[in-house]
Amino acid sequence: MLQITSKPTTTDWERVKRESAKDAPIAHAAADGPYVPNDAAGVAAYWQQASIKRRGETPTAEARELISERNGFPSWANR
Repeated sequence: MLQITSKPTTTDWERVKRESAKDAPIAHAAADGPYVPNDAAGVAAYWQQASIKRRGETPTAEARELISERNGFPSWANR
């Protein structure tokens, strides 16, 4: 059965370059995310305090305890 997708299979770099050259503000609603992408200081502040975990890294002991407690397990369950 032939599957029809509405998404393009590759990035339209000409469109990306055209939109970037316009330097128009990014459309954003409060429910879209934790910061307004048009506020450079707000974006920098958010990423400065962010905890980034890359694939394959294990969480710290403190993070494991927080995850366990969030999921309803006692903190001693991770030891």
